[in-house]
Amino acid sequence: MGKDTPQDIAAATNSFPNGTAEAANIAPPRRRWQRWLIVPVLLIALLFGVPYVIGMFAGKEFSGVGQASFVAQPERVWEKIVEAGGIPIAGRACERVTPLPDEPGGKCWTEELGETQLTVRTVSTEPPRRIVRQMTDSVVPIRMTSEWVIEPEGSGSRVTIRTSGTIEDGTWHVPLFRFIMITMNGANSGPREYLQALKASLGEK
Repeated sequence: MGKDTPQDIAAATNSFPNGTAEAANIAPPRRRWQRWLIVPVLLIALLFGVPYVIGMFAGKEFSGVGQASFVAQPERVWEKIVEAGGIPIAGRACERVTPLPDEPGGKCWTEELGETQLTVRTVSTEPPRRIVRQMTDSVVPIRMTSEWVIEPEGSGSRVTIRTSGTIEDGTWHVPLFRFIMITMNGANSGPREYLQALKASLGEK
């Protein structure tokens, strides 16, 4: 076959309604691909942008509570709770626990969370009934105080955890943390997860 002459190319081009290759649906597939690309971008923007904006207008303070009953007696439960890092405050997010020197209130330690670190200080103990701890984050300006109260319940015990704290202005993480802790009820999920871990450590369900 011979090469196409300029006259052949011109004739083929002029056969399209608009006289261009665009009319033959050469460009539209590219535009459709671009439209499909916009969809995931918008979804990502909604998933992160909306919580971020909501968090910007959320309050600084949060509080939560959790309660559970145990077969174990108060003294046994106390041994598990008072242990330094035995049950990490950060739960499954904790990668490593490092003990710190004891303070007048009790045991202290840090919990490594990847890019950040949680410092836990025991500020008050009343064996085997009550313990109070303060937590601070090395990156996010969050300060939290948690109280564990252990009470007899039948032949076992009941544990109540009350948590309160503030998330101050500072890093870009703050709106997201406020959204999770305040809007998404994260302040209640922390005590609940701790109590579940405490049950597991005692061999209870």
